Amino acid sequence: WIALLHRRSQDTEREQPPKSGRPGQASISLLHNFWWTCAIVAALGVAASWLTGASSARCEEEILSFPSSGFRILNPDTGVVIGQCRYSVERLGTGAILKGANHYLNGDYDIEEAHMVIVPGRPVPRLVNFKHTFYRKDGSIEREGRAELSTGVGWCETTENGKQKIESAKFNFPSDTYAGASILIPIQDYLRRGATTTALHLHVFNCAPNPKLLEIEAKPGDETRWSGYPGELVRVKVAPDFGIWNLFLRPFIPEMSAWFAPADGWNFVGGNLERYYRGPKITLVKTR
Repeated sequence: WIALLHRRSQDTEREQPPKSGRPGQASISLLHNFWWTCAIVAALGVAASWLTGASSARCEEEILSFPSSGFRILNPDTGVVIGQCRYSVERLGTGAILKGANHYLNGDYDIEEAHMVIVPGRPVPRLVNFKHTFYRKDGSIEREGRAELSTGVGWCETTENGKQKIESAKFNFPSDTYAGASILIPIQDYLRRGATTTALHLHVFNCAPNPKLLEIEAKPGDETRWSGYPGELVRVKVAPDFGIWNLFLRPFIPEMSAWFAPADGWNFVGGNLERYYRGPKITLVKTR
């Protein structure tokens, strides 16, 4: 469009009679240049708007590529199935909600929701608020973790022997803060962009057991095989990053392993983790 407008401008100039040096001729030239400049600025504005929209559309497409998936929950020591769960991403206006529901054969269950907002120019959505509630089989709440990133507050609640304990803390949440299963989204994006040899550093909110904001390191390994799922997979080890103290503290901190399938769009297919801080260890395996 700019090229066409420029050609038409040149044609118009060629059609003009030779300059006669008449008064007002300079003003006409300045006016012509002014309108030409306005046209360029307008065109650049349209282009910038289109690029921003395209970036946002790509971001939304990446979010929606996190497919609804079912998983078996296994006892990692025996391999026996002890429950099942399902995770999915649902669009909501300019954002999305990651939902998870875990049901165990003994009747216990937990529900997780992570609300995210799509930010133009940002490759992954930003976490806005998070809630993960753990229920006993009678429906009573055993524990709950919540975080409101807009207000900077995190809560951790536990109930034992009928006594409720609620702890809260104020944080300055960085923009790369995630919680629960939502951490899989930036890790998956990191792998999709080809970063499989260096570690990704993020911040994670967790009840450990009181509200904590931790810096974590997600380190991909080489493609290998895993007994839980077929094909060549990449294992990502996720652990808190204590900087120079890693050598001394890492051996005492539980490490989570997440497995991703390169041949399946780098989708998450399983992992080893704790149900909650210092809770039962579980293994998730995607249902094929």
